[in-house]
Amino acid sequence: MPASYYYRIDFAHNTYTGEVEKDTREEAADFAELITVDRIVEDYGLEWNDAAAQLEAIGTVTVSRTPLEGRRPVLVNMLTGEKTVGPAGMSEEMLFGMMASH
Repeated sequence: MPASYYYRIDFAHNTYTGEVEKDTREEAADFAELITVDRIVEDYGLEWNDAAAQLEAIGTVTVSRTPLEGRRPVLVNMLTGEKTVGPAGMSEEMLFGMMASH
C-alpha cells in the first residue's frame, strides 16, 4: 500500500522538495530523482542524460515519512574557523547580510 514520502534533493545551489506516494522509501527516492532531473533540465538547460549524471555525481537525496526542513546556510570565518548556521530556508546571501550588519 503506497505511503507518502517527503523528499529534498540538494543539487548545486538549488534545493528541490516535494512529496510522492510510493510503496517503499527506495521507490520514493528513485521517483523523486526522476522528477528532479526534469526540473534540473529546465533550470540549467542541460540534456536529460547529462542532468541525470550530474545529479548522481553531486546531488544529495533525503527521503522521509515526515516533512523535511529546508537546507540551512553555513558561513565559516576563515580567520577563526567559527561556523555560523542560519535558519532553515535562509539563503547564504541573507545570512551574510545579517552577519555583516552586526
